[in-house]
Amino acid sequence: MLLRIPFFLLASLAFTFASGDGSSQDRGSTRVRIRGEARTLASSAWQGATVVVRSEPEFDIPEAGVRDVQTATTDADGRFAASLLRGRSYTAFAYEEQADGVVRRSRLVRDLVAGSTPIFVESHEPALRVTVHLHGLDAWRDVGEFAALLVDEAGNRIPVPIDAPPDSTSKHPSAMRLPIVAGDRARIYCWCGTTPILVHALDILAQPRGRGCKALRAEFERLAPEDLAPGIAEPSAATLLDPTIEHAFIGKPAHLSIRVFGSDGPIEKATIEFVESEHGFTSLQGQTNQDGRAELLVPHPVDEVGRPEHSRTLDVQVLAPGHQLAPRRIEVANWVTEGPPRDDYEIRLDRGIEARVRVLGFDQEPEKNAPVLVLMSHMIARSRQREVSNRLVLLRTDDAGVIRLDGLGDRTLVTNIAVLERSEVDTATLLRIALDIDCPALSTKKELALAPRLGSMRTISVLDPDRSPAAHARVEVVRAPSQWHEGSLFRARYRTDRRGRVRVQWTDGAIAAASNDGFRALRCSDAFRFDDATMQLEAYETCRGTVRDREEEPVPGARIRLVLDSGPMDPTLSELIGELPRAWNMTLLDTVTDSDGKFDLRWIRWPSQELTVSIEVGDERRRVRLNPAEGSIATDLRFDGR
Repeated sequence: MLLRIPFFLLASLAFTFASGDGSSQDRGSTRVRIRGEARTLASSAWQGATVVVRSEPEFDIPEAGVRDVQTATTDADGRFAASLLRGRSYTAFAYEEQADGVVRRSRLVRDLVAGSTPIFVESHEPALRVTVHLHGLDAWRDVGEFAALLVDEAGNRIPVPIDAPPDSTSKHPSAMRLPIVAGDRARIYCWCGTTPILVHALDILAQPRGRGCKALRAEFERLAPEDLAPGIAEPSAATLLDPTIEHAFIGKPAHLSIRVFGSDGPIEKATIEFVESEHGFTSLQGQTNQDGRAELLVPHPVDEVGRPEHSRTLDVQVLAPGHQLAPRRIEVANWVTEGPPRDDYEIRLDRGIEARVRVLGFDQEPEKNAPVLVLMSHMIARSRQREVSNRLVLLRTDDAGVIRLDGLGDRTLVTNIAVLERSEVDTATLLRIALDIDCPALSTKKELALAPRLGSMRTISVLDPDRSPAAHARVEVVRAPSQWHEGSLFRARYRTDRRGRVRVQWTDGAIAAASNDGFRALRCSDAFRFDDATMQLEAYETCRGTVRDREEEPVPGARIRLVLDSGPMDPTLSELIGELPRAWNMTLLDTVTDSDGKFDLRWIRWPSQELTVSIEVGDERRRVRLNPAEGSIATDLRFDGR
């Protein structure tokens, strides 16, 4: 049984569109009340701020749980309370919308869990409440239902209603008023029926939006009306200069005809998919008829100001029983037409085989009705270079514990398979349980292949540097350092419970853990040398200082974050866990100065390390080299206009 992943699964983690609201709960879960506070830039109580906490499931399957959204309002002391689902990880921020459309916001808090006491500090840079004008949407009115999704920097996805004009004669474009989200930037995804028609990135902060409006207005002053794509009118000068309005342009519907052939002629019922991201997420678009032809509807390609764009490409792939995966990159402008297609884009498929894999549990019994994540790769020769096209599919085993992988061959390989299992601690993050199987060999193996779980599940206790339990610490296990990068969907991620304990899959690889106070990495063979496995973390390197302006006054709300981490990593650490310390440092080295301009940085250190940090106040940026050996940073930084 194939569970198709929708087209709007983007970024480094997968996500779904419709999966619940603030009133929904995971089956069998209970809510835990947390308390926190919000502070202004002056470090005073932030009264009347709205606090939003969100938890998103990774996949649209029961094992991943449901979306949960909670809101609260701070009292006169800046305090608030919220009820979180036990075992869920949340992102959260606080905001207050003012009458002029300016939004005061805090920075984003990640990995908020039951037992946390979050403190939100107002960000120095205000944001704006933005309305998006969708130019060209009216041409799609009779094609299907419209839907839109806003995705913020934390990966949260929020459905947004589209306010369409009452009729096609209206001179006003369709619009959607965006909710207030965390982060500096966001993305809008729109589709009509099953057809994706827009992917648009936009700034949220007030100052970048003001600069963007001036640049867009200057661009339109250089354009003639005939330069715009048919059906798109030039926005008014007033809206172009309004920083609360974002303009997005959508091309008219166009027809694309794809014809699929095999060695025996046209292939009927071949599936055509659009590839929507570098991870191989796809959206189903159509199937071929008895002549092997599928006519698809796509938008005419246009650029960011509504001009025809001739260089736009579209990644498609074709799947047909008994044939190998066929990815293609189509130059859209060369093949689309307004009326019936004149020419077919032809795709020829090579013969392939079907691999059958029986997934076994630790007890060697078949895993029935279990979700399995599979990454398939197809080798393509382009311009004397070999490229890899990835396809990510989510399957379920049948009653015999078997999954079927069709279309494998000499160019289409399976590169990774993992069983998805609900975590005992974090029910929003599905565990990736590695299988003991030779994935590339499946392309030539015609008999049933057995895939038992690798190793065994073991319990480990994680302790902070002071030997207290490291509650809610991040723990990751990997078989090879190359698998340990932020974009990998096959990272085995865990979180300790309130006692600092967690059950992880024991393999021949390595294990790393990080809490608010420390970090450590070990080989699994060293960590689990004894039955009572314990891992004591080592304290982070720290640096404390003060940011001041040219009058030597402290600067509250300055953002301090890591920009560059180019120092050579210790070879032993690199061979053990790859790029994980660099990735976790990006999260650790990101803080804001308090009301006295003071900051406190912590990071994972290794010998010969070099760090460069950025101090940001409004539009001002300063980069300072931090010498870990000295453990200090210059505090007499001066900013213009202060």
